[in-house]
Amino acid sequence: GALKGKTVHQKGSPVTGRIESIPPSILTKYSSVVLAIDIMFVNKIPFLITVSIGLKFGTVEVIKNRRVSTIVAQLTRVIQTYHRRGFRVATIKADPEFDPVSESFQGVSFNLCGQNEHVPEIERYIRTGKDRTRSAYNSLPFQRIPRLMIIRMIGNSVFWLNAFPPNNGGTGGLSPRYLLTGQQLDYTKHVRLEFGAFAQTHEEHTNDMRARTVGALCLGPTGNEQGGHYFKSLT
Repeated sequence: GALKGKTVHQKGSPVTGRIESIPPSILTKYSSVVLAIDIMFVNKIPFLITVSIGLKFGTVEVIKNRRVSTIVAQLTRVIQTYHRRGFRVATIKADPEFDPVSESFQGVSFNLCGQNEHVPEIERYIRTGKDRTRSAYNSLPFQRIPRLMIIRMIGNSVFWLNAFPPNNGGTGGLSPRYLLTGQQLDYTKHVRLEFGAFAQTHEEHTNDMRARTVGALCLGPTGNEQGGHYFKSLT
């Protein structure tokens, strides 16, 4: 009752916008990035998932279909993420179904595996991501989970995979997320709520008797500097 009746708008944390640079040794070592990609399905929802070999930076994005134009648009955004930090995607390892996609990327070499073969790096990454998502899925006290929550659950798993230095990566103890964004995570901001936790979120209000907060479920951190989280309203 106190939350719904007394909550007032609070100023957010100041944003410095500081982007830290990549150590020259790592930028030199991984100047040419090898990217492994594939289509992953979770509860029949398709995702384009990628991971860079060595850097171990992963991305995952839900896609509305498997058309060439859709894959090209999403893959272009992934490649641009590397280019903005000074890396160059030189090679992409993929299944034969990505052969039509390769024609849209000049200067990028596509190494396609044979029929009935798979790219081991992305297959292992998919397994890890699905294992973590399955763990979160079965820890929630719900009988049915909507599509939006499943999509964010996958994104949350990859977010935290990127948040810690890989055991078998040559990143000098730096996390993949730090290398590709230049920003560090802050425990006090980004680990306030776990996925699926119930929370009260502040909404625009007047001085009438309507509640100033609404019940919502946390869908994980956004990763922005001020420590925002995704929420799904229960109203």
